[in-house]
Amino acid sequence: MRRGLRAVVPAIALVLALLSLLLLTLRLVLPHSDALATGVERLAGTWIDRDVRVESLQLSWSGWVPELVAREVRIEVPDGIPLQAREVGITLAPLRSLRARRPVPGEVRLSGVDLRVERDADGMFSAHGWQFGGQRPLALDWQRHFRELGRVGIAEASLQWVDAGHQLHAGVQVDTLDLQADGSGLRAVGRGRLLAEAGGRVYLGLEAPLAGARPVEFYLEAEDLQLDYWGRMAGAPADLVGASSVKVWGSLEDGRVRRLQGEHDTRVLLAHGDGRRIHAFGHRFQWRRMDRKAVAWWSARTPGAGDARLEYRLTGDGPERAADRIALSAAGIALGPYARIADRLHPEAVPGFDVLAALQPSGDLHSLQVLLTRDEAGWRLDQVEADAVALKLSAHEAIPGFAGLDASLDWADGRGTLALDSTGLELALPRWYGAPLRLDRLRAQLDVRRDPAAWHLTISDFFAENPDAAAEGEGRIEFGEQPQLDLALRFLRADGSRVAPYLPEYLLPPQTYQWLADSIRDATLTGGGMVYRGNPRDFPFRGGEGTFLLRAGIDDGRLDYQPGWPAAEGLTGTLVFHNASFRAENVSGRILDTAVDDTEVTIADMQDQPTLEIRGQASGPVDDLPDYLRQAGIDGGFGRYRDELRPGGDSELDLELRIPLHGDGPAATEVAGSLRIEGALLEVPEVPLRLQQLSGEVRFGPETGIRGQGIRAVVHGEPVVIDLERPAGAGAVQVRASGRQPLAPWVGEQAWLAQVRGTADWRADIRLDDAGDSLLELTTDLEGVEIDWPPPLAKTRGTRRPLSIVWPLGPAAGDLGQIRFDGVLAADMRLLPAPGAGPGTVRAIALQLGQPLPARRPVPETGIELDAQLASVDVGAWLQVLESLAAGSAPVDATDDLRLRRAEIDVTDSVRWGSLTMPGLRLRLEPVARGQWLALDGDWLRGQAWIEPAGAAEDGIAGRGHWRIALERLQLDRLPEPGNRRPPRPEGLLADPRQWPAVDLTADDLRLGELRFADLDLRLLPEPEGLEVLLQHLGAPEGGVALSGDGRWTVSPDGEPATEVAIEARGDDWGAGLAAIGVSRALEQGTGVARFQLAWPGPLHAPDPATLQGRVELDLADGALRDVDPGAGRLLGLVSLDVIPRRLRLDFRDVYTQGLIFDQLAGDATIDGGDLLISGLRIGSPSAVVRVSGRTGLVARDFDQSIVVVPRLRSTLPIVGALVGGPVAGVVVLLVERALGIGDQVEEAARVEYYVTGPWSNPVVRARVRTEQDLVD
Repeated sequence: MRRGLRAVVPAIALVLALLSLLLLTLRLVLPHSDALATGVERLAGTWIDRDVRVESLQLSWSGWVPELVAREVRIEVPDGIPLQAREVGITLAPLRSLRARRPVPGEVRLSGVDLRVERDADGMFSAHGWQFGGQRPLALDWQRHFRELGRVGIAEASLQWVDAGHQLHAGVQVDTLDLQADGSGLRAVGRGRLLAEAGGRVYLGLEAPLAGARPVEFYLEAEDLQLDYWGRMAGAPADLVGASSVKVWGSLEDGRVRRLQGEHDTRVLLAHGDGRRIHAFGHRFQWRRMDRKAVAWWSARTPGAGDARLEYRLTGDGPERAADRIALSAAGIALGPYARIADRLHPEAVPGFDVLAALQPSGDLHSLQVLLTRDEAGWRLDQVEADAVALKLSAHEAIPGFAGLDASLDWADGRGTLALDSTGLELALPRWYGAPLRLDRLRAQLDVRRDPAAWHLTISDFFAENPDAAAEGEGRIEFGEQPQLDLALRFLRADGSRVAPYLPEYLLPPQTYQWLADSIRDATLTGGGMVYRGNPRDFPFRGGEGTFLLRAGIDDGRLDYQPGWPAAEGLTGTLVFHNASFRAENVSGRILDTAVDDTEVTIADMQDQPTLEIRGQASGPVDDLPDYLRQAGIDGGFGRYRDELRPGGDSELDLELRIPLHGDGPAATEVAGSLRIEGALLEVPEVPLRLQQLSGEVRFGPETGIRGQGIRAVVHGEPVVIDLERPAGAGAVQVRASGRQPLAPWVGEQAWLAQVRGTADWRADIRLDDAGDSLLELTTDLEGVEIDWPPPLAKTRGTRRPLSIVWPLGPAAGDLGQIRFDGVLAADMRLLPAPGAGPGTVRAIALQLGQPLPARRPVPETGIELDAQLASVDVGAWLQVLESLAAGSAPVDATDDLRLRRAEIDVTDSVRWGSLTMPGLRLRLEPVARGQWLALDGDWLRGQAWIEPAGAAEDGIAGRGHWRIALERLQLDRLPEPGNRRPPRPEGLLADPRQWPAVDLTADDLRLGELRFADLDLRLLPEPEGLEVLLQHLGAPEGGVALSGDGRWTVSPDGEPATEVAIEARGDDWGAGLAAIGVSRALEQGTGVARFQLAWPGPLHAPDPATLQGRVELDLADGALRDVDPGAGRLLGLVSLDVIPRRLRLDFRDVYTQGLIFDQLAGDATIDGGDLLISGLRIGSPSAVVRVSGRTGLVARDFDQSIVVVPRLRSTLPIVGALVGGPVAGVVVLLVERALGIGDQVEEAARVEYYVTGPWSNPVVRARVRTEQDLVD
């Protein structure tokens, strides 16, 4: 065997080598052999009976068999589009070729081919001119066309399928398609894919017998068929979106389908509520046609898909074949999805289907049995048995809709019974109601009958209820060209507050419906019913074509018959709707606690210009007077006082109302009648005005308007008389009131009322305008009123000085208000309008004051501008008035920026402040970029100031502002003489340093009585507790002495003010400096320093000697005390040296002649409780030593001092005999003067001691001489 193998293997290898060599040779030769290509074309053409053209040939292997491959093959089709293939491979069948002695193809392979298959309406197939099917077997046609082709394989091809019978045109990408024909028939197996917009994968199987009785069997499976694509293919709209996967087995006979079975899974996107959702359907199905009968079964594979069986019988032949009997049974079907799908398909050929689609039926069909037969007259419904729950129909045109209906139907032989028994039912009547009616329970039996003339429906056992009402009844409906409805209902109960949902909104004029809906608010039904008889098309039977009568007895009813009016409550009577009219009979009740009797309410015709008429009488409280008056044609006049009327008083009212329910509606209401009131209370917020014990009669009507004369009232405890009038058609109410009134109740609690006292006769004219142009005018002569203000505003009780006030009210408050007082005061105010009733808000004032008045200026946009021309001004009195005005609240509102912006004040004669009287002064205040600029111009005062408001200052503390004052001169010729009484304690803003701004004060020339200063530089710096005081400089006019210092003016937590200062005076020529200031000429030369530490419990600008505390230190050198005239040494008087010059000249005439030269003058003192306590003042000179000690009473103004004079060595020292004079007003300067007279106590043997006691005006001096030698210094 091994030897055999060794022999066979080389032989096989040699054969293969030879074949490979032959194949290679053919591959090289065949492409260049035109004769061979022609022969192949001719041979292939004989196989398929077509002309064939080949671009190129190539030989290759197909397994172990050689294969001839032709590329770019073209097969001509008579009168058609050529069939082209990118590549055709042909293998030969060796045995068949030997037997036939000619080439016979074994297998034909096509790729890259475009195929087109068409099926006509008779079931004939056509593929590029080759015909199949019809009366002949499909396999036989294949054998007839392709006898020589045993097996054909197609790959990478496209197939166009056109079915004229079903109007289909589809494209398929063929992956593989194998066709094999043999003696038993034709078999085909293929797979491919549809176009992306058409679906997914496709699988096909076909077995066609060559001959015999067996039908053609086929299998088709398609995935994800797109319903919108195939719907368009079938002529349905493209908005059916979804997909379906189908498996079908079937059979064909004579080119027609005889049997089908399979299954489908379908998903459809359908509308659901306000959105869309996917619904799934799945069935297994069968369909079979047997000669004249066809039967179909569906078995659900998904919930709600339903089970069904359909059987129909066919009559006629050919085009005349049609069904004449249909039997349908179904169960478990959810109607909604199927109805929505049918709505998408829009089968126009089905009569009435568009209406059914518009009704959008849904619900669950539990069971259905239907039998339809057709004769020459058409289709006839022979029998129906149905049971359904939760049925729903959408209202369409005249067809009512419902939701939640449970019903069963039994129909046979032209009559049937429809039984309704539902809970939770909604009923939609689109021609009557805008919203569905909801019924908790509906029960009825409807007997349906049909005869040749019409349908007839009898209603019995009718019962319906919901929370609002319940009714029972019966009736009948006759359908036809003139339908007739007879219905009788009895009301079992009803909720009167729920009438609106049951009014036929679309049958009534809009305003009539709205009035009924808004007006009938509540009632208790005591009985009633309804009768309806007539053609519904003629409702509401205005011409008597039918009858609609609804009667309802009510108790405890409520009727809002007019918007904004007080409702009628507690009503008892009968409501009657008769055809198009409405009336309320025997109505009684109350309106706002006012009894209403024998009232008539009617609407004669609710459709033709309906008008509500109400006639009645009422008596009771008058609390709603403004409501009645407003409806009398003065809306916007008294209507605004609806909320201002307070309970109290009685009234009698005769009232007639005509309220149109068409055109302008309630706005055109006519009201007439009269109203008598007694003891009412009314508040008018614009003024404000409170009218008590209001009594009188008001008449009103559309012709006369509103009038009231001599109405009495009490205002602030005083009687007043009121007249009011508003003519018909006028836009304003005029109110006139007069009477005596005090001022305090009108302005509230004000501090300045202590200066304005008494009562006066006033007249008020008030115009209340609908458009907002309301106005208040007040006039009085103020007789009986005392005004304790400075001139020119002062007034006594018995004098008359006219005052007038004109003030816009409400929205018109944007105009100008005016105040005029007896030719001495004029104020024009710019107002912001009030958002509602009220006097508005003051935003700007132009004020003129004086006699005569200054020239008027335009009113500024914001702020206050003042022009004043006065003969004299009492500053203290005006400050008291201004502080009292500032302490209270304004009678009207003002904007935040209502501040003094500009002022011009001209005082021609004098300015008084306390005991000071200064000449006249001109003051001018103007706004600048960062605040205000103040100019002062007078003989005694000249300068300017820059006032920066709070928050605008840079150097001051935020929120306090900054004043920069630069004076050229300040000259007060006479200062108040010190007295025994304490200085007045400042009040108001001047007393609280926490309210002061930062102050920078400079003065070039400062004169205080006989004292003269120069170059004042004073600063006040705010701090949380008050002010820090910095005296930068205060000097003598000609130099010699200068003062500086600091201090604080604060307020303690308990509100007590306190001041403390530290001042230092330095100079190189005290004599010249004090003489220039005007303090003393008794001192010559002298250098040194004086220091003062002072404190007192009070303001900085008002020290009280009785509470002064402090210390004084003095240290001078190289000066002289001169004998001068009395009065020249005022400061020295505080130490009593000025009372003994004569004594010194008598006792030391040998050494004291013209003065005392000193080389040192030093000492200290304390101030406590109104006394200057000198512990030791020493004057040392070459000729004597003088020591002073003791007390000087600053409050008691007396002396208790000791002066010791000791001559030094035998020197003769002059002692000043001119130490005389009186104290001056300034405390600091006075202390310095007193310190100059204090000396040391001398115990030398040769000395003279003086005791000074008694008052300053007449002191007593006693002398005592001591000679002890051990006391000599």
